[in-house]
Amino acid sequence: MLNYRNGINKGLYKIMSKMGISTIASYRCSKLFEAVGLHRDLSDLCFQGVVSRIGGASFSDFQQDLQNLSKRAWLKTQAAGSRWPAEVRPQW
Repeated sequence: MLNYRNGINKGLYKIMSKMGISTIASYRCSKLFEAVGLHRDLSDLCFQGVVSRIGGASFSDFQQDLQNLSKRAWLKTQAAGSRWPAEVRPQW
């Protein structure tokens, strides 16, 4: 997780440096960014003032994805006599 965070920070600093020399505080609430792939209702509720011209995923889409992932993660089909699902049974 630390490597991910450091990578994101390094990338953001690089992008911001190409936009001009400024402090990080000057970028906060500057509305230079656009929400790509989010439904307008979602961006209005969660990212007030951020433009979302393309549109995209809504809360119901995220809920459906979560339910699909949950079903795949907790498969109920198990091989006979095994405590592991057939798809994830360890191979010794």
